[in-house]
Amino acid sequence: YRYSVERLKADMIQQKKHYGHVMEVFKSDKNAFLSNLNINGNGNGDSSTASVFLTTCIYPRCLLSPDDAMYCAKFIAILYEMETPGFHILELFDVIISAIAGAL
Repeated sequence: YRYSVERLKADMIQQKKHYGHVMEVFKSDKNAFLSNLNINGNGNGDSSTASVFLTTCIYPRCLLSPDDAMYCAKFIAILYEMETPGFHILELFDVIISAIAGAL
């Protein structure tokens, strides 16, 4: 039992270190994430940016499993929290709601 607990604690430390490293890489590369998508002249994204992001990145993975859907939700939250250039949460919500309403 003690061996398992110690091993889990060591694994948690390693996982936190890895998470921190991944988040640092994300933060340093965030300016390039959506740079090749359509962004209009005033620096705000448009619905095509959100639509492309939804249809190519989020929608296919959300359909795989509940865990993948949660991963997508967390990824969206991270992009929002990091203030990723070209990522506008309200436009993404608009595209998602329009897609759902269109399916009804």
